[in-house]
Amino acid sequence: MPMQNTATIIKKDIKIDIPKAIRIILLSFSFALLTGISSFIKFYLPFTPVPVTAQLFVVILSGLSLGPVFGGVSQAIYTVLGISGVKWFAVSNFGITAGYIIGFIFASALAGEIHRKYKKTALAVFSGILIIYLMGYVHFVTFTGTAPGEAFKLTILPFIPFDFLKGAAIVGIFHKRLSKKLIK
Repeated sequence: MPMQNTATIIKKDIKIDIPKAIRIILLSFSFALLTGISSFIKFYLPFTPVPVTAQLFVVILSGLSLGPVFGGVSQAIYTVLGISGVKWFAVSNFGITAGYIIGFIFASALAGEIHRKYKKTALAVFSGILIIYLMGYVHFVTFTGTAPGEAFKLTILPFIPFDFLKGAAIVGIFHKRLSKKLIK
């Protein structure tokens, strides 16, 4: 019979570090919570129904800090809890911004993977932003029936300056202060 202690469980040649597993779960839920909280930091531009939020900042940091798997998991937790009724989507319903929200999962995972594999923080950050744009745009066109050119003006173009600044801040902060992943 395998030995058990508070630090690890060994079963069939699989070693699970219990404190690390708890830490991963707590960090994943923490980033989901931070994404939800950051949805309340928002403002609207007069010509687009999509708000400018602080979420992108947290979404990309989750991927860089937790890695591709658990960064994505944190955003999936945020999404599932929001769909389940937690009132933290920046827009009152899932509809018009659903593409962005689903994009958070993939953006966090992609940013985490690029950073893990290539150690290129700026590439990771801006690749993640592009995924959010792409998924938000495609869903917006499909959901609203807006012409593609008009949708670009409503869903991507106005956000580029804000998201460039957020992306640059993430690169600066992560590169200088947070370059060690929270999960090792």
